[in-house]
Amino acid sequence: MRISELSKQSGLSVPTIKFYLREGLLQPGVRTGRNQAEYAEEHLARLRFIQVLTGPGRLGISDVREVLAAIDSRGRPLRGLCTVINATVVAMPAVDGEDDVRREVDGYVDRLGWQVDDDAAERRTLAQVLAMLRRLGWSDGVEVFDAYAEAARELAAYEATDVPADPPDADVCMRLTARLVLLDVALTALRRMALTHHTGTRRHSDAQVP
Repeated sequence: MRISELSKQSGLSVPTIKFYLREGLLQPGVRTGRNQAEYAEEHLARLRFIQVLTGPGRLGISDVREVLAAIDSRGRPLRGLCTVINATVVAMPAVDGEDDVRREVDGYVDRLGWQVDDDAAERRTLAQVLAMLRRLGWSDGVEVFDAYAEAARELAAYEATDVPADPPDADVCMRLTARLVLLDVALTALRRMALTHHTGTRRHSDAQVP
């Protein structure tokens, strides 16, 4: 397909596609003339994946490049790929006080018995969340994560059934990563809807009390 058709099917403008080509996020098409090239379904799949990362995933171009580089590294163990993806998806700016609670978080993760690298970005994210909660006046300890950890354990066990045991190829990696990002967004939306439902139900019940 020509770049115009690629634009039509992906919903991205031609200038945006050309930008991704210049940035090396999208592989060049097969040259058919001086200023013409043909693109395949693989290019369309790649563009749709980039849309997931930059849209629902809210990643910047540098983070997208890092994720794509990890996916394109054939032979990379799946655990290593997950480490790169998680580091970009959950990364947050530094927070005052995060170092002060890091030991608490590390102890908590260790007590969960999860095999997580000592320098995993998620450990830092938990420390940042806990530090910010305390800065806002909450006196929560790491036990504030208990209910979320239990829910995460069950969800991860369910999601792991879709992950192949052998290192997947680039196409499968993209689909797995897109699924991870999109379901993460869905989880947040469902949690917010559930909270709206339960708080509304509680207010309704309180109003019925004579």
